[in-house]
Amino acid sequence: RLSLIGWSTMRGLLYRELFGEARQTPGVSRTNAIVVVMILLSTVLAVVQTEPDLPAVVQAWCGHGLTALSVMFVLEYSARVYAAGELPQFAGWRGRLRFALQVRMLIDLLAIAPVFLGVSDHTVLIRLARIVRIVRLAQIGQLSAATEALAAAISIRRMELILSFGLA
Repeated sequence: RLSLIGWSTMRGLLYRELFGEARQTPGVSRTNAIVVVMILLSTVLAVVQTEPDLPAVVQAWCGHGLTALSVMFVLEYSARVYAAGELPQFAGWRGRLRFALQVRMLIDLLAIAPVFLGVSDHTVLIRLARIVRIVRLAQIGQLSAATEALAAAISIRRMELILSFGLA
């Protein structure tokens, strides 16, 4: 069925959805937009879950939401590594390993590492990795104006952010 609409392989479809440079139209793909929303939602859930005054049932639901999102992040990461095989320099298992060892993919791996390690999902390092992922996805999607606005907002509120990361 995919070949009926011009896509020859599932890997090609994933490549066009997950890699901004593969898109013929400007902007973020629906898939990358969903990933950005998932990153933001997971950050909000992680912060809410740490609020001591919340009922235990709300904290539990936040934990379940984080677990579900973590599974989706693992699937998204796996799909990116698989789709990288569309590029000649990342063909084959060695090429995909080279792709997975790039800094941007190591940041993504750091963001999903708690799933594999059973570590609490609200550490400062994980939050920072999620922010870096959002900025990277924005750049991939050619949202340079939005990226500049985000950088300006972070710059303006940097002291508050540093304080909040320090208290986390």
